Amino acid sequence: PETQLPKECGSKGVTKLGAKICGDLVGFDVVLRKHLLICCVSLPLTAEYRYLSAIMEVYSTLSRDKFEMVIVASSDSTEPDFVEFVSKLPCLAIPFSELDTRRNICSFIGFDLCFVCSKLSAVLVDPDEIIMHYHVTPDRFLTYGPECFPYHDSDIKALRIQDHVLRCRLDPMHKKAIQGHVPEAVMQDALLHEPLSLYKDILLCDPSLALPRIGSIGGAHETLTVLELSKKHVALYLYLGRDFLGDLIDVHWECIEKKLELEIILVCIPFFKTGNSFQEKLIADLRRENITTWLVFPQNNNIWRRLWRVFSQRTMEDRLIIL
Repeated sequence: PETQLPKECGSKGVTKLGAKICGDLVGFDVVLRKHLLICCVSLPLTAEYRYLSAIMEVYSTLSRDKFEMVIVASSDSTEPDFVEFVSKLPCLAIPFSELDTRRNICSFIGFDLCFVCSKLSAVLVDPDEIIMHYHVTPDRFLTYGPECFPYHDSDIKALRIQDHVLRCRLDPMHKKAIQGHVPEAVMQDALLHEPLSLYKDILLCDPSLALPRIGSIGGAHETLTVLELSKKHVALYLYLGRDFLGDLIDVHWECIEKKLELEIILVCIPFFKTGNSFQEKLIADLRRENITTWLVFPQNNNIWRRLWRVFSQRTMEDRLIIL
């Protein structure tokens, strides 16, 4: 059943919003008739930055005419932490001085009960102030990004079917695990398709996209296009955190010793790490191992997110896809 946002948390109860942090106060009318994410945080944040980064990606992608976000600091947050946190964000916030409003909203979301295990929680509200999604943590932003916002169940189901079809085309044994989740006719049609294409089906990129080798990053660029790679033996390494990096390095050197051609493409999936340093540190470590010929796929959150959903979401482990 539909759940209306309580008046003390919506347009009838919240009278003041901060434009960023020390800016002018604005009325709740600036978020009326929009999708609204009410995001409660207990500051300072730690691991929850991965969720905040995903939320801010959606926020920066969508028009302000359609989507707005309001930060609500929990009652245990300090004002210096609040000022430092919100001053870095482009969204709105309940002023720190509005303690009763902040407490009411956090209480409604249940944040006063759950923040011991998560320091960030949110609800997504539609333009009529009807709650669409109630999250302990905003997983849908992390899992689907802006691709199918505002995350209607039908849109997510369609995207999951696409993910399952891709997984089955790479691994027919996966079909047993998804019986009942994907229409049989859709699955049979997918398995009759021509062999998977590196750029059409997996990377969803222009075949002329040039990938640099690790040894050429920051210097003279030695590259291969995705089209050129589609004609070679390729290992697509989805890297979340070194689960079998050492084994892959051993395979690399063995292929060189036996003069076997294998192009390794590094796809860093940094949703559970912090910033670009995740990829930069890995590349630096590989260079110290004299690994300079691996190719690096450029930053593209939509493709990273899709590959993570299809191959690594359930186990949170690295994956190696041989094509």
